[in-house]
Amino acid sequence: MDNHIHSFFLVMRILGVADKYVVCHLFPFTLIGVPSTWYFSLRIGSITSWAAFQRAFLDKFGDDKTPVALVLELFYLKMDTKEMVKDFNIRFNTLFNRILATIRPIDEVLMEFYISALPLPTVMWVKRSKA
Repeated sequence: MDNHIHSFFLVMRILGVADKYVVCHLFPFTLIGVPSTWYFSLRIGSITSWAAFQRAFLDKFGDDKTPVALVLELFYLKMDTKEMVKDFNIRFNTLFNRILATIRPIDEVLMEFYISALPLPTVMWVKRSKA
């Protein structure tokens, strides 16, 4: 199922669909079988953000991820516009800690992953080490 989410986002990027509202409303219609039944049986208003949906969906249907898939997920991770930085940091660090130490990105790459995941107004507050 995790591949389904990545494939969906890849298609959205290829098609140039950037509006999160549109993306969130299209995704459920790509589900088939049990995941579709699960989604359409949710109480209206019980999922209030993409992050909440993604967590609930992956908790229910997520596959075991390969180490490389975890690094890719970290690379594609984005902070939601209404998400608090501390909540995003928890998500980022939780995912990072699931990656085997032997294949974790080096600090410089990890910093780039983190900065690119933040909205522009937030990036200016990130402390960078002096090179």
